[in-house]
Amino acid sequence: MTRPVTARTAKRLKVFEPAVLHHAGTTARIHLLDLSYTGARLHGAAPLQPGAIVHITCRPLLITARIAWVRGPKYGVTFLTPLRSSDIAALIA
Repeated sequence: MTRPVTARTAKRLKVFEPAVLHHAGTTARIHLLDLSYTGARLHGAAPLQPGAIVHITCRPLLITARIAWVRGPKYGVTFLTPLRSSDIAALIA
C-alpha cells in the first residue's frame, strides 16, 4: 500500500545520536541524523522497506515508528506516538 507524501509540519533538529534499531528479531546500530516530534531521519545498514514497523532505542527512550522512505543507508521514520518536549530534551541533552 502506498500513501501519498505529505508536507512535514514539525521542525527538524539536526542531531547525531547513536541508537539501536530493532526489527523482526534483529538489531542494528544506527544514528539519528535529525529529529522532530513526529519523526526522524536515520542512517544505518539495516535492510528495511517502507511500511515496516521498527523500534528505536536511544538513551532512555524506546520509540515505535513506521519506515516512511529508504534511500541507500538513510531512511525516514514516522513515530506512531509523537515525542514530548521532555523526550526531545533528554535526547539532545
